[in-house]
Amino acid sequence: MERARAAEALEEIATLLAVSGENPFKVRAFENAARTVARLEGFEEVLARGEIGSVKGIGKAIEEVLTELSATGTSTALEELRAAVPAGVLDLTRIPGLGPKKASALWKELGVTTLGELEYAIRENRLAALPGFGPKTQEKLATGLSFVASASGRHRLPAAWARAEAARALLLSAAADAGVTRVEVAGDLRRSLETVDRVVLAVACGRPERLPVVPPAENAPPVEVVAGPAARFGNLLLEATGSGEHLAALRERGGAAVDAPASEESEIYARLGLSFVPPELREGRGEVGAAAAGALPRLLQPGDLQGLFHLHTTFSDGKATLEETFRRAVELGYAYVGITDHSPAAAYAGGLGPERVREQWAAIEALRPRFPSLTVFRGTEADILPDGSIDYGDDFLAGFDFVIASVHSAFHLPRAQQTERIVRAVRNPRVTLLGHATGRLLLSRGGFDVDMHAVLEAAGAAGCGVEINASPYRLDLDWRLGAAARAAGVFTSINPDAHDLPGLLDVRWGVGIARKAGFPPEAVLNASPAASVAARLGELRARR
Repeated sequence: MERARAAEALEEIATLLAVSGENPFKVRAFENAARTVARLEGFEEVLARGEIGSVKGIGKAIEEVLTELSATGTSTALEELRAAVPAGVLDLTRIPGLGPKKASALWKELGVTTLGELEYAIRENRLAALPGFGPKTQEKLATGLSFVASASGRHRLPAAWARAEAARALLLSAAADAGVTRVEVAGDLRRSLETVDRVVLAVACGRPERLPVVPPAENAPPVEVVAGPAARFGNLLLEATGSGEHLAALRERGGAAVDAPASEESEIYARLGLSFVPPELREGRGEVGAAAAGALPRLLQPGDLQGLFHLHTTFSDGKATLEETFRRAVELGYAYVGITDHSPAAAYAGGLGPERVREQWAAIEALRPRFPSLTVFRGTEADILPDGSIDYGDDFLAGFDFVIASVHSAFHLPRAQQTERIVRAVRNPRVTLLGHATGRLLLSRGGFDVDMHAVLEAAGAAGCGVEINASPYRLDLDWRLGAAARAAGVFTSINPDAHDLPGLLDVRWGVGIARKAGFPPEAVLNASPAASVAARLGELRARR
């Protein structure tokens, strides 16, 4: 038994005991023992002679742990603790300023068990009111988390685009020296994949050897620069964008035409007898055949969105007031908003009981005259309970203009039960949209085990929509399910799930996912004018 390994095991036991709420004296005993073992010269010999119990600070329980570790390579006490505490909770203690006691509070009070869940909880402002935390602690943890989370090697879209824009500006600054005439984002980022491992930039320039080197940046993806002459920039950009499957399909159709010089990608597609394939669709999933048949979908454009649904305010866990939210929406040019603070089951997020909902409705009515250009829809993000019912109850739900129903608990139900739960929810005539359908958190947590094809079929038959949650931490509905959603007749809405004013801008990421999924504007609820949306919401309630 190596000394370092034994010390690590004792330290892990101490941390798990602390997270579990064990007696502080017992925790401290294991912490002290870990330090003692780490410094003990001749540890292996002392342990082998059976004399470890005579070392100061090594009590009977710790001696048993070390003896078992030496004999079997494992410890029953350690394994029992590991089984009792979710594995990710230990990762939380790696964040500067987040010790076992705080990790325990996050786990037991908010259900946070992974780094990604913590990042999302911070984004939703859930730590601010948690005893022992507060806004300043939340801010410090966000800073510490960025360092730990960056170790995954993949990056969410906001960080990747910020890196791309900074690198692009640097490369364009070399216009005179390197003869740069054009710099475009390529790779996975241009194709609107949910996360990327690098930023790829395609550069048209006459003297590539004089391009500036893009320096590495902490907690940011690396930048790969591909450069070539302007006369072949179309070839360069096409190749750098990918995907490999899409390029293979193009070459199968006409290899020489793909590689002939072209200053624009559109020239290459035209040579092949194809409609231009938007980058988001270039995944080798039949888009080349559709382009040949003139059957590519007309994709949503960012400017098509006329309003925003799924907005949280200070009535529950948002940072912006109703008034601040309305003002910012008007500044951004939107014609309507749909307010959706949490329902009672989301107690951790300040979910609203019926009286608080009525207070919010009164506040909305009082503000309407101050924002005459803005239509406000009264909504809720209501919890889907494990049996598939909605926590407010059907009678109270009828008072909302629209209802987003979401799963926020019981993620680990068996597949059949989880599917039945969500199918029942989308069939509820008061439910307008299913929120973040699979419950995934990017780079942190996969979606729960559910038959999404069955859910989409049920939603389509019931006239219930399924949102594309545009939060860069979710981007859910997954774009790969887009074809199934469209085939089932499911409409969507690009929803920011905003918990602060900057969050309103997250619709940008959702538009990319909607385009990647092939949704046309007519299948997107918030791509319609306010009057049309009001009429449609009324029709949905009446018809269902």
